[in-house]
Amino acid sequence: MCIQVPIYASYLYDAVSLYAKALRQSIDENVDVRNGAAILAKIKGRNYQSESNETVRNVVTARP
Repeated sequence: MCIQVPIYASYLYDAVSLYAKALRQSIDENVDVRNGAAILAKIKGRNYQSESNETVRNVVTARP
């Protein structure tokens, strides 16, 4: 049985995964997890393999 998953599901997975990895890194480095700017700084510039099999290089957030 093959289930069609909307492409938006993979985008959501990628976003949550990136945030979770940055949050884990922040916790490991004893960064205040309430500091969203510090967590986003850990996401910026990352490269990763997305769930839709695209290689994403140098992640840029929407706000400076």
